[in-house]
Amino acid sequence: MVEEVVILMAEDDEGHAGLIRRNLQRAGISNEIVHFKDGGETIDSGPSLFSDWNLPGQ
Repeated sequence: MVEEVVILMAEDDEGHAGLIRRNLQRAGISNEIVHFKDGGETIDSGPSLFSDWNLPGQ
């Protein structure tokens, strides 16, 4: 049985988050994407994490 991977995205810029989301969709990736807007909202581990290096709160 294959378990779907949830993608965790940490990105403070809404525009960049939208671009990442659209590019993943264009690449055929239909996984659920959970968006965190700052370092304080992120969790320690997860299946995938796209992170902005300059997040507030890091």
